[in-house]
Amino acid sequence: MKFICRRIIKKRNSYSFLLFDKKKQVGSFEGKIGSNRELITAIHIDENYQGKGIGLKYFLKLYNYLNECKPIKSIVGSWHQDEEFGYCKGGMSTNLKLFLDCCLHERNNVKCAFSTPTGKWAKKLLYNKCKFLRITKQNVQVVFQKDESNKIVKKLKRIKQTRVYIFKTHVER
Repeated sequence: MKFICRRIIKKRNSYSFLLFDKKKQVGSFEGKIGSNRELITAIHIDENYQGKGIGLKYFLKLYNYLNECKPIKSIVGSWHQDEEFGYCKGGMSTNLKLFLDCCLHERNNVKCAFSTPTGKWAKKLLYNKCKFLRITKQNVQVVFQKDESNKIVKKLKRIKQTRVYIFKTHVER
């Protein structure tokens, strides 16, 4: 499937666009960087297009653009039930529904947070810690962060520093 992005709005700390399959709108993506360098997103994907990797692909597009503007420290998940999700089953976001469903059989809230689309995407980007700000049946707020003690994160930082050093050395010659 080939998708077209329309009504693209790029600003210094925000990025948004609509996603179309031919003439049919199948998604909307909004992202902004908050004052603490946290990524805040609002992503809506037509139910018929969910589970096909579309969310991840365009979430990464948001993430990469905004991370270039200002390095992102954390990813915020704000999952709720209200009129915004009136088109969804039970009027709740996909993330909230999956989180609550997981909590029915799993006692570990962290595991359930990482079972949501946002949690899976955050984990792919090495945001493998999470802190809950609120958990109710209508609203979950979670912050995904990188575990700086993680060996993989440390190794990636060393590689990045080495590349910068090599680049600077090469340019200076």
